[in-house]
This record gives sequence, structure tokens and C-alpha cells, in this order.
Amino acid sequence: MKATLEPSKFLEEPETLVGNLDCTSEISIVANKWLTEMIPDNLRHNFSVSTKPQKPQVSLPSRFINPPIAVLSGAIEIHGCDREKVAITVAMLFQHHLDYCFSHARHRMQKQKKDENTSA
Repeated sequence: MKATLEPSKFLEEPETLVGNLDCTSEISIVANKWLTEMIPDNLRHNFSVSTKPQKPQVSLPSRFINPPIAVLSGAIEIHGCDREKVAITVAMLFQHHLDYCFSHARHRMQKQKKDENTSA
């Protein structure tokens, strides 16, 4: 199976803006650093892509997840797969990526607390 990302297709996408976490500004979901702009680094540990997250995490609203998936699905071509399968595959990979980002933030927060406790 071969997958191809066609960067030129991003230029054909209409600009999609999503309100940031506290709805004080809008973020282009095609922006390279949309996650950084959307959720500040110090708050990322609070979120999960799970529909039933463990407390104290909360689910990331789908308004942040769905638009980038639609853009990526349109720009990625998996040879031998129909568009629906491509969209499902991209959605799974994107959610795993977000899960990794949030898990990494939680790990970093735990390490930071541990370091603070040992130095105190």
C-alpha cells in the first residue's frame, strides 16, 4: 500500500477558521502549528481525545478535531483505497497523534512535579 501527500492540495482548501480554546480568537486549521495556537502548552495535559477520558482530563471538543481531518483527508491519497477508507485511516492516525501530544504533555507535567518535589 502506498500513500501520497499532495501539499499542493492544501492551497485548494478553503480557509477554515476555528475558535481557540477560550473563543477569544480564530485559528486557521491549515496552519502548521495549529495545536500550539489552539491549546497553550501549559494546558495540554488537561485534554484527551477519548470520549470517556479519565479524570481530571476532559475530551477535546470535536470542533478542533474534525476540520484538520477533513483537510488532511483531501490531501492524502492512499492508492487502492476509496476516499471513505482514506478519511477513516487519516482520522485514526490524527487522533493517535493528538493522543500522543496530550500524553506527552501529561508525562512532562508529572516529571516537572516530581523534580519540584525532590528539589524542595
